[in-house]
Amino acid sequence: MQASSSTARPAPEFHFLDYWRIIRIRKMVILAVWLLVVITTVAVTLVLKPTYDSTITIEIQKDIPDIGPIGVQQDRNDYDPYFMATEFSKIQSDSVLWPVVKTNNFIPTWSQRLGLRDGELLSPQEAVEYLRRNLEVQQSRNTKLVEISVYSPVKEEAADLANLIADSYKEFRQKSRKEPKENAIEVLKKQLEVQELRVATLQTNVDNLRVELNIPDTVNSPTAAYSVSTERERLSTLLGALQQARSDLVYYESKLDALQSLETKDLRLLRDAILTVMPGEQILPLRLDDLDKVEQRLASLRTEYAADYPEVQSSMALQQVLQTQVSNRIDGLLQGLRANVSAFKARYVLVSNQVEEAKVAVAKEASKFSQYFELKRELENQM
Repeated sequence: MQASSSTARPAPEFHFLDYWRIIRIRKMVILAVWLLVVITTVAVTLVLKPTYDSTITIEIQKDIPDIGPIGVQQDRNDYDPYFMATEFSKIQSDSVLWPVVKTNNFIPTWSQRLGLRDGELLSPQEAVEYLRRNLEVQQSRNTKLVEISVYSPVKEEAADLANLIADSYKEFRQKSRKEPKENAIEVLKKQLEVQELRVATLQTNVDNLRVELNIPDTVNSPTAAYSVSTERERLSTLLGALQQARSDLVYYESKLDALQSLETKDLRLLRDAILTVMPGEQILPLRLDDLDKVEQRLASLRTEYAADYPEVQSSMALQQVLQTQVSNRIDGLLQGLRANVSAFKARYVLVSNQVEEAKVAVAKEASKFSQYFELKRELENQM
């Protein structure tokens, strides 16, 4: 089998003269097309109304708070790929464009321009859409500059609209920054009012307790307050009085018990004991001296005279009287001592009750002291 070989044909190459020959052959067609394009361009240019373009350039910076959140480090050079696109949308939003239309009353002019008749006007939304169609926003390459371009058949209107849109966007940005701050300030004011009311209430309670407890304002601790406590001073005084009452009661009870133990044993020992335990007694010693003298005289008379002798009889009668007086005096002294013991018992019971009441008062005062200093600490923490 014999293999067939094929030879590739070279691509034809045209010379300039070939092109010129084709142009000469088709010159009428080419001329007709050129004339048609020129005539159409001239006609369209004459028919279309002139449109003016006004461009204003603004710089847009990100809003960075002066004080960031606690524990978060801010990076002022942090790149946000969506920031510029978001701002473009804001510039073309109703919030920016409608104030321009509303404040400068463009609706009647645009309604007439668009051919509306019989006084018919564009709606606010239609007016904003008309302005948006004639608005172009673009960023200067590799910068933070933004170009706002407005197209209008009236050149003054185009310039005014560009400036007005830039001003409206500026006010929108300022309001967007200002509104959260104002809201935050309003919240802080309300919190401040609540805090001030709470501080005033605490201050009133602290002042009332300080006046009630008679605590100097310079006292800063419960220990120092206790040192000026009237209830504690009263309790200390009552405890001293209770100790004294107990000592007096024990002292007189001991005397009474000792004398009562001798009362049934020996009257002479009882008399001597009374004179010992009652050194201030003056009547009993006199009666005893008189009794001793009478007894001595009676003993002397009995050695010389009989019992029925008148002088002996008178001495015996006097002896009996003096013994009765001595006995009555001893009974009176013992009865007085018993009365003293009863009085000291009553005083001891009374002072004991007063001590218990004072302890309760001190406990209540201590509770109020604790409440006072707790309120004072809370007040200091709130201020």
